[in-house]
Amino acid sequence: MSVSTEKLAKAVALTELSGVADGRAKELIHDFGSPEAVYEATFEDFQDYYYIDDSTYNDLQNIDNEIETLENRFEECLDRNIELIPEFDSRYPDRLKSVSGPLLLYARGNVSLLYSNNSIGFTGTREASTQAVKWTKEIAEFLADSDRVIISGGATGVDTAAHHGALAADGDTIVVLGTGIDVPYPESNEALFERIVDNNGLILSQRPPDAKPSRSGFLSRNKTLTGLSQTVSVVATDGTGGTMSTYEDAVNQDRAIVCPDPELELNPTEGIEQILHEDSAIPITDPNEILAMQRDGNNSLNIKESESKPDKTDQMKFDQFK
Repeated sequence: MSVSTEKLAKAVALTELSGVADGRAKELIHDFGSPEAVYEATFEDFQDYYYIDDSTYNDLQNIDNEIETLENRFEECLDRNIELIPEFDSRYPDRLKSVSGPLLLYARGNVSLLYSNNSIGFTGTREASTQAVKWTKEIAEFLADSDRVIISGGATGVDTAAHHGALAADGDTIVVLGTGIDVPYPESNEALFERIVDNNGLILSQRPPDAKPSRSGFLSRNKTLTGLSQTVSVVATDGTGGTMSTYEDAVNQDRAIVCPDPELELNPTEGIEQILHEDSAIPITDPNEILAMQRDGNNSLNIKESESKPDKTDQMKFDQFK
């Protein structure tokens, strides 16, 4: 770890102040130059920060107990081989920083996966059809075998299928949890998460290690998932819930978005049809289209036939969904 636990504790303690969450804590640290400088500032130094009033400044001067508690937590994490990567650390991934990622990442496993320039996020409803789950697994397996890092949220359905596909290819995958790193969710995937770490993958969270499931936690998770992804694949959705929230995050972050062509009937497709109607995603039937899209480095499928044509075995595999 390249940042001391004391410095990290002072940074995160700022988010415990009333009206100061991740975004404002990062603003203060950036503007003042370091977490320590924020604590050394006089009240007059905060005159341009409307959210630091007399009461908040007083709390800032009396936050030692919280800093000590956090420092103990971070020391324990390091003792357990949980990496701590704050936004002001050189190890923080640029792709996530560019979309205002969380102040702190907790990571267990292969941290180098955070810096991949060939990452693909998968999202989809937990109620995806058997065919949608099968398609996801095979697409993810193909892409992982093509040296793409598969990123998903560890949920049942599409997420789980994406992670299993990456493992089947002996490839790389990242689980972005909405819970703390010590709280596998769903519990039924605990063995899967351990297998991912054991196979050189990564478990990632932006919440305290013991954080339980919460709606806000999953919504924040979605933004991190798409923020780390070069391309986002929205597989199956009825147009409601977390999948559509993840899709909207990908749009706001200007990520390339793909969806299975509705003609594949990977139900539910109502949300997929809505997304395609908004012209913010590209329908695909074959994973080679994603590879060509990433080679182009933009959101258009300007595919050269010589580059994109799959071999006969792969084509037969994906023809079954047409």
